[in-house]
Amino acid sequence: MSDSSSTRVQTPGRPVPATPLQPRRRGIIIGASDGLGAALARRLAREGYTLALLARRKDKLEVLCKELNTSVIAGCAYAYAHDVSRYEEVPALLRRIVADLAGLQPFRNPATRDSMVPDGPG
Repeated sequence: MSDSSSTRVQTPGRPVPATPLQPRRRGIIIGASDGLGAALARRLAREGYTLALLARRKDKLEVLCKELNTSVIAGCAYAYAHDVSRYEEVPALLRRIVADLAGLQPFRNPATRDSMVPDGPG
């Protein structure tokens, strides 16, 4: 005898609905306005992530967010125009993202360049 109450049905092309025991996963994509970043955003949104999308081009971010929020699920993508060289803005931006996404799982940014990482002491 199977327990159908614990089975969630996924519609093809749509993420599995979030539940209190399995909330939507959350993530940040830096450089999300086009190319690989935009492709990753589309894939993760379809997999059920709520995303903070960062890039310098606000217009492109807004177009991508509108696409994801209408074609995947409303509220799955948030746009944040930001230039990564403006280090002083990062703490406030990160606080805003965490508040907007209601939390954040650990993340990695594989797209950094050595020239963008500030030199440490020594």
